[in-house]
Amino acid sequence: MSSHAPAQIDDLAAEGVAELQAEKRSTTNKLDLSDPRQINKEVVVALARKVSPDLIADKIKELLSMTRVTKAGSIPDVRAMEAGIKLYLAYAVGLPTQRSEVVTVNVDADSAVGMEERLRHSPALRAMFRKMLDRVEEA
Repeated sequence: MSSHAPAQIDDLAAEGVAELQAEKRSTTNKLDLSDPRQINKEVVVALARKVSPDLIADKIKELLSMTRVTKAGSIPDVRAMEAGIKLYLAYAVGLPTQRSEVVTVNVDADSAVGMEERLRHSPALRAMFRKMLDRVEEA
């Protein structure tokens, strides 16, 4: 983080309004909506011009120390803190791998013995069949 003081919100708003007015006057900054990749690149470039990494870091740091006021006084805002911690970890470490269980079933109509054996050894398969039977019975 830099040693300079965080930018004031009014200053940022004034800068943003001035830049938006300048962009409105310019006709060359129009997005080509037919190419999503181009839209994403232009949005990233526009965000990078408007928001500095130091400002983002300052805002994440503010989330970590947020409080809220109640009748009992000022208490830590754990939801804001959690959001700040998640953002910090996402940028510093990266997001964890999202895992999902995929159950593939090959049902042979003439092999009831094989199906019974697979059901005996697979809790996931039994759970899938229970859910399917419940849906059929409800309909």
